[in-house]
Amino acid sequence: MTLARAEGLVVATFLVAYLVLGLMLREQYPFSPLSMFSRGGRVTARIVVRGPDGLHPVEHYDGYRCVERPDFMTTDGEGCVDAGRHPELDRAAQDYVSLHDVRGGAVEPVTVLRLSHRIQSRGGPVVTSECPLLRCEASVPTRHTASLR
Repeated sequence: MTLARAEGLVVATFLVAYLVLGLMLREQYPFSPLSMFSRGGRVTARIVVRGPDGLHPVEHYDGYRCVERPDFMTTDGEGCVDAGRHPELDRAAQDYVSLHDVRGGAVEPVTVLRLSHRIQSRGGPVVTSECPLLRCEASVPTRHTASLR
């Protein structure tokens, strides 16, 4: 047996063993087939703010004054069914609104909402919906950030 043939046999044996282990162990690194990336979610969403000039990230405004306490983890507005959630990002948006109070200056009315993108059927169009969560006044930003839409 030549050296090249022996190397080829070792590589082929290693690849077969890797594939067999990957199928048997499923989601165990480094043998994972990464199936989490092969099947996309049907609904994806994020918390944004609709101001007079369009949609913005929550951080666009310097401060918020809301009648109700922000609770983006459990609250969905009227008519919002299965609007999608991302717990870590929802908590970060909730904390930002809670911790950044209006400190004077001009304010404008805003609506904090969950912007959802849903795929109704495989290969179908993406349907976007807005789920109102909270109505507030927000301090007019002193810096300009781009609108989301």
